[in-house]
Amino acid sequence: MKKILFITIALTGIIFFGCNPNKELYDKLDEQKEPYHENIEYTLKPSDYETVSDLALEDAVTTNDSTVAYAIEENESFTDEGPASEYIPAFLGYKFQALKKNSSAKVTYNYTPPYLDKFSNVFKDTLEQRFYDSLEINFFSPDDAPGDLIPTILDSVYNVPPPDGSFVNMYYDYEDAYGTSSLADGYFYKKEGKWEILPDVYEMSTADYTSIDGITGDYFLSSSEAMELLPEFMKQKFPYAEVGTNKVISYDYDNGDNVVIGARQFVKDSTGWLSVVKKTSQFIHGGSKWAFDPTVRFKMAASDYQLIVDARDSKWVDDYGTGEFYSGANSYYRNFDLRISKRIEYEPGTFQGLGDEEAMGIIWDRVVNDAMILMLQKKFPDATPKVSGIEVFYHVTFETFNNDYSHGVYTAVFKCVGSGDPPQFDFISIDPDPGYL
Repeated sequence: MKKILFITIALTGIIFFGCNPNKELYDKLDEQKEPYHENIEYTLKPSDYETVSDLALEDAVTTNDSTVAYAIEENESFTDEGPASEYIPAFLGYKFQALKKNSSAKVTYNYTPPYLDKFSNVFKDTLEQRFYDSLEINFFSPDDAPGDLIPTILDSVYNVPPPDGSFVNMYYDYEDAYGTSSLADGYFYKKEGKWEILPDVYEMSTADYTSIDGITGDYFLSSSEAMELLPEFMKQKFPYAEVGTNKVISYDYDNGDNVVIGARQFVKDSTGWLSVVKKTSQFIHGGSKWAFDPTVRFKMAASDYQLIVDARDSKWVDDYGTGEFYSGANSYYRNFDLRISKRIEYEPGTFQGLGDEEAMGIIWDRVVNDAMILMLQKKFPDATPKVSGIEVFYHVTFETFNNDYSHGVYTAVFKCVGSGDPPQFDFISIDPDPGYL
């Protein structure tokens, strides 16, 4: 009877009052609700580039703005002049209108490297003997890889360090694993103050053109013809290339006025050779709109702990080669061993007689200010302080084995403060995961 009476009263209230007396309370509760959010992953489709272009044209102010917007649609790709970090946020707002504050998106897209437009005027040079002497080598080899060493000395090759955007085809002496010597070459491009070596570059010969059905000369009749025929050519030319292989093909084509040099980068996947370079970037919704987020987030895997172990002097490494006693990093257990007893056992001169608080202070300092920074330098050798003008932070989650034999999980935050060999990182903060501690 009470339930029936309650329903009757409630209905009567609605009939007579015509409103909800608790509306103000419900409105306040709604305000406290967190906006709908998700963490998504998305790969741009060909039609999406048209959408990106249309949105960019709506905001275009200058002729250059419009040119860049049209290029995104035409090439189905982003470039350094039309970066994904600048154009994808508007697309996400259009595509995923339901997603609001605290949403994140990892977006995979096509990217055209800037060096592909440089092949027509690449500067060719040969490395002089004095630079071999400076590197303390007689020639490059698999152990002294040119891709690792030449970028470190390229600025010093010239009286004035070349500016960003410089492109050099450098010839050098090379000896392979079988002891065979040859004059080899590599292509190097300078971007954001750092030299990088291009993927393997193949320059097409006259015989290559004539091996393609329908080609009678030593060049393609247009750039579009090159894009149509090159994937099949590469399938025949490099039949044993592994999935994931990257190659840059340099070729000649008729642009309508002259025969010029062109270049495209291809990657091998399970279906064949694709003329794309794939990149993935992260974006976050800040409440009013989407924004590019270069933050790197990951949980340390066994291989990350092993990077630390491998960098230690052998006196710190255990008999299995999977753990080191200085910071406690261990790839087998995938954690940092924080036990003071272990430190006293292996390093009594430092830890014997210390109080627990002082001992743990030393242990934690070694973990976050030494071991993890060492790992970041090895894992991200090309790290830079800013990407698209935004500072780069690294959120690293890791596990610990504690003094009471319990396990803990923490997330430490680092900031890249300098690029180079190695890049420099500063420790910012650390927080325990309340689900574990």
